[in-house]
Amino acid sequence: MNQSRILVVDDDDELLELLRIQLEAAHYQVDTARDGQQALRSLETSMVDLMILDVHLPLLDGLSVCRKVRTFSQLPILMLSSQRDELDKVVGLEVGADDYLGKPYHPRELMARVRALLRRARLGPAEATVLLEAGGLELDMSCHQARDQGKPLALTPIELNLLEALLRNLGKTVTRAQLLQTIWGRDFDGSSRTLDTHMRNLRLKLSSVSPRIESVRGLGYKLMVRTGQSLLNLDNSLAES
Repeated sequence: MNQSRILVVDDDDELLELLRIQLEAAHYQVDTARDGQQALRSLETSMVDLMILDVHLPLLDGLSVCRKVRTFSQLPILMLSSQRDELDKVVGLEVGADDYLGKPYHPRELMARVRALLRRARLGPAEATVLLEAGGLELDMSCHQARDQGKPLALTPIELNLLEALLRNLGKTVTRAQLLQTIWGRDFDGSSRTLDTHMRNLRLKLSSVSPRIESVRGLGYKLMVRTGQSLLNLDNSLAES
């Protein structure tokens, strides 16, 4: 059986059971919760690799659960909602969700996003000793910890992966297509606004002296060291990768 454990939180018993069956058929271990408070209690007692979280829950709504989880964990969170409003999606991402899927959704799309989130959260052995840095901004791949001018940054898994992509291509434009494929995988067919929201959140977490994330209109994004700072060379092997 797959060692990844997924917590599914939804107050719709029929949907909860359907999700459990789908995930177990894909060989994931599944825990379930029917309200926000039960979800938090489950996280206190179980080691979970990913949480699928509905926005509209009794006792404690999904947005509040997400905020609370982000105070103690960078657990990947896929948020579900019957609301198709773009603002609802943006709010979910801003409070710390890594991805957002509107109901109704195709089971294959859900599974593709689950695989992508787990893949990006998993530390690969080749990354174990890699330290990326520029202008006082550091990303230690051995523990997936980012620091800005020596101070730890509280980044979500998606934000960490975006920062990695930008640092590995320091001063170069990384296209939107490259970022979407790198972060979410080939199966991703959601809105590119998801990328914009995560990138905006990452920008807000960087200090005023940290390298800045620049938008390249019609293309993508690039990370630039601010004027007056010298570029810190990355390891040659990284520059060639």
